[in-house]
Amino acid sequence: MSLESALSYWDMIPERAYEISSVILKTSKLFKTPVGKYSYKRLKAPYYSFGIKSITYSPKQTMLVASPEKGSSDKIVLTPKVYLRSTKQTQEFLLENLRMDSEQLKTLDMEVMEP
Repeated sequence: MSLESALSYWDMIPERAYEISSVILKTSKLFKTPVGKYSYKRLKAPYYSFGIKSITYSPKQTMLVASPEKGSSDKIVLTPKVYLRSTKQTQEFLLENLRMDSEQLKTLDMEVMEP
C-alpha cells in the first residue's frame, strides 16, 4: 500500500484513507468491492522499487507498506498537474494540500529520497 493509505498508516496525514492505494508496474486499475475501494496506479520502475517495508499485521498476515518517504514520493509523482520546482513549492504542497504533520515531515530521511 502506498499514497494516502501509507501516509495515513504512518500518521503523516490527519485523514483516514477510504481507498487502499498501491503502486504497480502494470496498467492502473480501480476495484470497487463491498469491502471498499482498491486502486492500483502505474509507476515507472526506478520509482517503484525503493522504500517498500514488510509489516507483520497479525501472526498469519504480512503486508507490504510504502515507507513514509516512499508514500510521500509516490503521492508527489502521481498527483496530476503538480509540478514542484522548488523546496518552497514542495513544502506548501505537503503541508497545505496534503496537510502533513510538520513534525512527522522532519523525520523523513531525505537522503533516501534523492535520485
